[in-house]
Amino acid sequence: MRRSWPPSQRKHWWSAWPWLAVFVITGSTITSSLPFGGEDIICSTNSVRVVDDQPKIWPWQEYVTSNTTTPHLQINTTGRQLAPGLIFFTPNGPSVKEAAPLIMTDEGDLIWAGPPSKSSNLRVQTLFNKSVITYWQDTGTNDPLPAHGYGKVVILDASYKQIFTVCPQLNLTGASSPCQADLHESFITPDNTMLVTAYNITTTDLRSVGGPENGYVLEPLAVEIDIASGEILFVWSPLDHVPINATRWPLLATGHSKSSPFDWFHMNSIQASEGYYLINSRHTWTAYLVDRSGKIIWQIDGRNGGDFGSIPTGGNFVSSSPHDLSSAKKSANSFFAIDSLGNTMRVLLDVHLQR
Repeated sequence: MRRSWPPSQRKHWWSAWPWLAVFVITGSTITSSLPFGGEDIICSTNSVRVVDDQPKIWPWQEYVTSNTTTPHLQINTTGRQLAPGLIFFTPNGPSVKEAAPLIMTDEGDLIWAGPPSKSSNLRVQTLFNKSVITYWQDTGTNDPLPAHGYGKVVILDASYKQIFTVCPQLNLTGASSPCQADLHESFITPDNTMLVTAYNITTTDLRSVGGPENGYVLEPLAVEIDIASGEILFVWSPLDHVPINATRWPLLATGHSKSSPFDWFHMNSIQASEGYYLINSRHTWTAYLVDRSGKIIWQIDGRNGGDFGSIPTGGNFVSSSPHDLSSAKKSANSFFAIDSLGNTMRVLLDVHLQR
């Protein structure tokens, strides 16, 4: 456990930009500085209070200088030196006092807090050769399933000033908001476009999985958007390319009504590489490489290896429910894919391509 500094030793600094807080611990030489610059104005001292009086709510921190309430983090360390950096996370759900995008230190001090809202995918990316912060913000009122959402992607510059809002309007059935980006993906490409997931409700034949002929499904879409203009550049639906019975997800009682569509594919990550899209499906246990025409070039299947032959035995190969797939290029003909879920990170496959 890191040393717990008494509240009287904390000074809080606020940036001129809204929703930004930086904390400096006095009585020592430890400081936390702005990761992206900005002017600081001293505002208050002795202003952190930990509240732990609700059994179903995780303990939270309150501040005199802000209405923000952040989780009180329990930090465990081995005592070894930590890598530099900050913690980017978006606490959501009934067990947190307040949902919001947050940046904190590894000692639990607040660096920045976004506006209170259900959020996801808070991270640093590169846009027009400059570092930016992006996060998804829920703007919907009646999402079809708890694991999905309708919202916008907010882009902040190096001073935490909002410079773009990505709000795809796709005329989706079931959408409860004009902004219809899903919470799973908001990836900025080298072409300064953004890849987002989106979910439509439609009907298709579910007889191959034991459902009705005109059953209701969640249709996941991979969408590429020009950030500066908002133009929709590319839309891909697996319903046009992947059979329904490729799913590994049980139908159960879903698929019979619009209010309970079958989540057969569950697209949860998209990346772009040299004119192709790497699209991951949690519920088919498969990653697909798709070209700009929408054609599937190859697929890696967690059951049998897909187009790459049998699955390697042993090692860290992930055979089921891959989540948040990312790739790192090694050469023109080789890359490796990494799958992360919860607090784990596992190498999926080292792929060598032949052209």
